Formats: sequence, C-alpha cells, structure tokens
Amino acid sequence: MNDENPKIWREEGFRHFDRLLALCRKYEIFLMPDLHAVPGGENPDWHSDNQTGIPQFWHFQVFQEQMVRLWKEFSRRYAEEEFILGYDLLNEPFLMPAKEGMLQNFYERVTEAIREVDKNHILFLEGDFFAMDFSSIKEIKDQQTAITFHFYPTVWEKDLCDLEYPREMRKSIFEQRFQHMISKMQKFERPLLCGEAGYDIAGQEFGHVMKLVEDTLELFQKYKISWTLWCYKDAGFMGIVYPKKESVWMKFTDEIHKQWTHYKEMEIGKQLVEEMCRYFPGQVTETLKYRLQFRQRALLFELQKEQILKPQLYRWGWEKVKQMPDSFQMENCEYYSEYEELLKRFCFPTV
Repeated sequence: MNDENPKIWREEGFRHFDRLLALCRKYEIFLMPDLHAVPGGENPDWHSDNQTGIPQFWHFQVFQEQMVRLWKEFSRRYAEEEFILGYDLLNEPFLMPAKEGMLQNFYERVTEAIREVDKNHILFLEGDFFAMDFSSIKEIKDQQTAITFHFYPTVWEKDLCDLEYPREMRKSIFEQRFQHMISKMQKFERPLLCGEAGYDIAGQEFGHVMKLVEDTLELFQKYKISWTLWCYKDAGFMGIVYPKKESVWMKFTDEIHKQWTHYKEMEIGKQLVEEMCRYFPGQVTETLKYRLQFRQRALLFELQKEQILKPQLYRWGWEKVKQMPDSFQMENCEYYSEYEELLKRFCFPTV
C-alpha cells in the first residue's frame, strides 16, 4: 500500500508476490501468505515493525480498515490460485491488554470482505498473545476456517534449553504445555496448524538443538497436528539453510554483534524498566513491567540504529552494502545435512 495515498495499490508489491507464486507453481509447493506487519503494529515487538512498543493497530480503526481492504484486494486477485493453501490473516497479534471482542470482530470483518470475492481458500486465524491465547475468540462462523498457533516453549522457560536438563523430563513438560495450548483450540472443532516452531541454533550446541526439534516433531506427530518450522533459511539463527560465514551479510552482522545483539537488547530493556520502577511508590506488577519493556526497547532500537547500524553502513559504503542480498543466493549458502535427514524422517516416513 502507498502510505501517502492508501487507496492506491502499489503494483510492484504484487509483482514480487507473483514472482514467488510462479516458483511455487513450478515446484508444486503450497504457499500460505501471512500478514506479518500492519500499520501501528499488531503486537509491541520488533517483528511487527513496531517502533513504539505499543500495538497501535488496535487503537485506531483506520489501520484496521486498511487491512480489511488489503485482504479483499489480495484475495480478489488470487481467488483462483490453486497453489495458495490459504490466508493467515494476522501474524502473532497481541492486544496488550486484550479488549473484549476486538480480535474476533477484526477477523469477522476480514472474513466477510474476503468471502465477497474468494470462496475457495482456507482462512487461518491466530490467537492473542503471540498466537498462543485463543480465549478472545468465542466462535468461528466461516466453515472454511482453520486455527494456527505458534509453539516456542523454551522462549518462556529458558532453563528447558539447558544441556543438563533431563531429556525425558523436558519432553514431559513440552507435552504438558502443548496439551494446555491445543485444549483451548479444540472447542472450535477446526483443523489445527502449528505455523511456527524451532530453536536457536546459533546460541547452542547443534546436536542438542536437533534433539529439541526431534522431541517437538514427535509431539506434533503424536497429536496429529500439521506443522511448519521457523524457518527454512535465515542468517544463521534457526534455519536449515544459512549464508556462508565469508558472505557479505554474515561479515556485516558479525561486526554488529560485537556491539549489539537481540538478547543484549532484551536484557538492557529489562534492567532499565527495573531501574525506572524504583522511582515510583508501591509494587509494580510483573505484567506492567513486561509491557513497559517493549516501550523501553523501542528507545533502544533508535539508539542502536543511530549509533551502531548507520555508522557501520556508512563505513562499508553503498557498493558493498548492495551486495548483501546476494549472500542469500543458494550458491552462497550452506545447510545442515543432519537437520535435513531429521526432517526427512518426519516428512517422508517409511511406508
């Protein structure tokens, strides 16, 4: 969409999607587009392109109406595409705090708009609190709608990643958390898809990470839940495929990581919130502290950009910077063969 004139569609955006869709047709891969970042941010975190730490998408009807229009236009264009599996209407919403009926109302408006032009494709709904809490969705009227959720147990219980943690005990906790999540969704009597799961390869021993992935996939298999991992290719974080160490992109990020990391940012944000709370009377709740961390980190984003990222970009110069996307060409990448073999076991079981 054109930010200066939201009623005008940017055709070059659709051309990028068409290029991707053509590859899917060629290799017979089903594609499920998801709305990953919306005006104002559907959650307070960086991956929704939120620059304030406040999910303002839920504060302004004008933002929501823009996205209803966008989904209608998108589905109108691709209503007959057989290699589109369906539409994931909104990635990891987090209303912070939940407002009664707001998420359901948005989904119903989008569904109605899509069904005016596309009765073919499945619609996928994610829950509140980063696609994990489905209590704010009371009913699903559209018969061709499914539920999708995300499963990252070690994000919320970091000690589960410890090498010394007994594997059988960890598997039991994984299953408890998983059962609790899906029990809230089964009331809808709809197909379930785990749209994201995975573990940080970069920060841990690789063989250990493969055990975590294996235990998770066994869980999906046991409960007959469809799944996709996050993700196929990334910059050496969780993906199977990653740019070679000598690539321009990886050299650039290695320099950044000497000064700044995602985990460092989270830790500093937490410390700053604790320090601020000391200046106010009474006991500040952990819930409020958690919300304030996102707003504090929004300030850290700005400092990181101005004091670390921009200076390094200027030092490297445009000729070097414009080579960065080439780092992700397959010939400039490596992949984990052990990860490939593990996935083969679950994707292509021996008959």
